[in-house]
Amino acid sequence: MATLNKRNTESLVTRDELSSFIDRYGDLPGEVTIGLGAVRLYCTEVRAGRLIACVKIQPINWYQADLSHLVVHPEYRRHGIAHSLLGIACQRARADDCCLVQATICHNNVPAENLFRASGFMSSVSFVGLSGRTLFVWSRSV
Repeated sequence: MATLNKRNTESLVTRDELSSFIDRYGDLPGEVTIGLGAVRLYCTEVRAGRLIACVKIQPINWYQADLSHLVVHPEYRRHGIAHSLLGIACQRARADDCCLVQATICHNNVPAENLFRASGFMSSVSFVGLSGRTLFVWSRSV
């Protein structure tokens, strides 16, 4: 079962574990660095002591949270884990008094587009990111 990555939980994941996991299984260019206090922003799925999925949810202003680093280990994809983590992240945003969650998805990332669409997100605008890739902003109210 997915949990928020909080101190004093059995499934506490370190920032080094998160960074390595995202670098290895995510599709982000470059290396991900997670700050000292940022590990608490992650919802994680740990099975048999092994990190298999994560997502970051971070309030960015009084009404909005940003969702990023949604990554599932390849062996566990297509089992509903990403959908579950996305739901938990939205609940976390609501608990933080946010009423809107947004994420950016690379153009032609069909699995991510399908996941977000099935979870009630809608695409609104696109832009070219620093990497040169076209990104779409997806959002939903919570």
